Amino acid sequence: MTENTQQRRRVPGIKEHLDAISRINSEINSIVETVKDYESKVSTEIALQRENSPRTQLYQKKDQLETDHKATLSIRNTLISKKQEILPTYTSLKNEMHSEKKKLHIDNFSQLEKQESDLKSHLLKKKVTAQEEKMIASHLSEISRKKRSFGTIKTKEEELSKYEEKLEKLNKELNEIQTQIKTEKEQILSIKTELEKLKTQGKTKSNSIIDYENKIEDLNKKKKDLMSKRKEQNEEIRKKQEIYEKHLQEIKKQTEIEESKKHIKIRIKEYEIQRNNLIEEKYKLDSDNFNSIIEAVKKIPISHQTFTMPISLISLLNQVQVNLPKNYQDIDRCIEELFKKKEEFEKKIEPNMLRLNKQIQEIDEKIKEEYKVLEGMPPTEVKVYKEKKIVVEGVSIVEVVSIEIRDSKDKDKIKVGLFLYFITFYFYLYNKTMGRRKKVDSENIKNEEIKETKTCDRDVVTISETLPPQPTIRNNTHFPSSTTFHLLQSTCSIPHLILPEWPISTMSAVQKRFERMPRNGWFAILRYYNGKFGRTFNIDVLKKLTHNEAEREIRQEENGERRKFATCLAEPCIEKFLCKIKELSEKEIENVVVRTRKLPSELVESKVLELINQITGKYAESHVPKNVSDAARIIQAAQKGYDEETRKEKPRSAWKENIESKISKLVLFKDLLEKARKQEKLSTSETKSLKKIM
Repeated sequence: MTENTQQRRRVPGIKEHLDAISRINSEINSIVETVKDYESKVSTEIALQRENSPRTQLYQKKDQLETDHKATLSIRNTLISKKQEILPTYTSLKNEMHSEKKKLHIDNFSQLEKQESDLKSHLLKKKVTAQEEKMIASHLSEISRKKRSFGTIKTKEEELSKYEEKLEKLNKELNEIQTQIKTEKEQILSIKTELEKLKTQGKTKSNSIIDYENKIEDLNKKKKDLMSKRKEQNEEIRKKQEIYEKHLQEIKKQTEIEESKKHIKIRIKEYEIQRNNLIEEKYKLDSDNFNSIIEAVKKIPISHQTFTMPISLISLLNQVQVNLPKNYQDIDRCIEELFKKKEEFEKKIEPNMLRLNKQIQEIDEKIKEEYKVLEGMPPTEVKVYKEKKIVVEGVSIVEVVSIEIRDSKDKDKIKVGLFLYFITFYFYLYNKTMGRRKKVDSENIKNEEIKETKTCDRDVVTISETLPPQPTIRNNTHFPSSTTFHLLQSTCSIPHLILPEWPISTMSAVQKRFERMPRNGWFAILRYYNGKFGRTFNIDVLKKLTHNEAEREIRQEENGERRKFATCLAEPCIEKFLCKIKELSEKEIENVVVRTRKLPSELVESKVLELINQITGKYAESHVPKNVSDAARIIQAAQKGYDEETRKEKPRSAWKENIESKISKLVLFKDLLEKARKQEKLSTSETKSLKKIM
């Protein structure tokens, strides 16, 4: 199965049909195996019958004759091809000899020799004239030429006689082969005639073959009946699948609604994050910091000896860029300057505050619209559950065949189809699961389950470990489940809480218990809040109260962190900076070679760096550098001060000692095992150690 292929859903209620189909398939498989066995026996009987039948022998004889006939034909073709190769050469040689003999006008070589001897004897016996002698000489030369030509003709005659012998031999062999071919054809034709006669007589089956064929026919009929039954079972499954598909389509619709609700909630969460960011930005632009600085300046302790100020106050005045007071008379001037800075800051941030307030208001409107859309969505109406059995200690407790819950105004229309087995044991397990230890009569419980469908629904879900949808009312008013509402009530009932602290404390308690706000939990908290404090707030006002309290806590934590940072880090950094300045001033600039760490921006501690920059700036204002060397010393002191303040000593690794201790333990274990192998006497502690090793 590929990764993209989805697992097919199991339709509830088709198990008995699947079991019936499985039984039918096993019967069909056994029938098929039996039929195969009978067919193999029939084929064996037919093979034996064929081997002993005359028709098979005739066919074998016919096949042998046809094979021999093909071999004879191939021999004949070979002889014919040889004859065709010799015949052209023989014909051309014969024609050449005939034409040459015709030119010489002689039949044989003896005639030429006789003419030559006659001419020679005529020259010797008679006296001839010069002219006659000349003629006889020409005749003799002609005869000698003919004799030479006749020598070549004689060679050709010998060659021609050889070809004639070969042709005669081939013709003889061809005649014999032709006679053999004719005989073979006659034999094949006679066998075919006999086979035709046997064919007209027909085939005869043995009694065993007929018996096997009858059994095969009966089994095939039985197989056909079983296949029709299997078809009926498949048809029933198909009908139930169609019904189940309709239920799945309903579930799909409701799932899509739930998905759209989920997306709306995600958008609401994003809007709330944007709103919190804007509120945080708005808080950064708060002018109340000037009021705290003014109050701190007013509370500077008066001493007749020297004029002193806390380092934290110096740092705050440097942040707002106000000149430090030189004496007690200069404090009023510093306060007036702070008021002016505050007015300038308020004028400067006024457009930003308006912009932030407008953006927060727009986001609140968007959140309100999303909640309206969420409340206007239809509730989940249909849920279908699969068949499920729960077995505890080998006992089937409950079987939920199908549960169909329809939401409507009329509670009587809630339908729960189920079978309950072993009611007493079931409720014992339910009470144990929910933490209830009540002894209730099993018959009374059974009657209550039949009457009170709501309680039955909750209990069955607890036992069968399934989670049904919460019942909803069609007037678009959502309420949490009874169990969740009970838990929320117990969570909200926090004693000794006054009205302003109640929303944020309740919210933190709910998050601690549930890790998130449960479904429809806001409605339960709102109802409890209005009932407890006699208010008529809506859900948006309650959420704003919760967020405002949370923001106030965050703001207080940040202010506390700033104050802690200013008081704890400012004094050590100033002391280190002044020490480094003094140390570097005692040395010549050529001898000052200090290499500090080079850090990426993400590893820089911004608060420490900002504080050291402020200290460096104030020092440079009060001690103006006269040359480049003084400026270099100030920069070097700032770098060394930051390096020493942020450097963290790495603890020495003890890996070597750990490995050595492990090695020593293993050596001891090895010695103990050696003693045990040699069966030496061991002490009590060694015996205990050996048992641990083993």
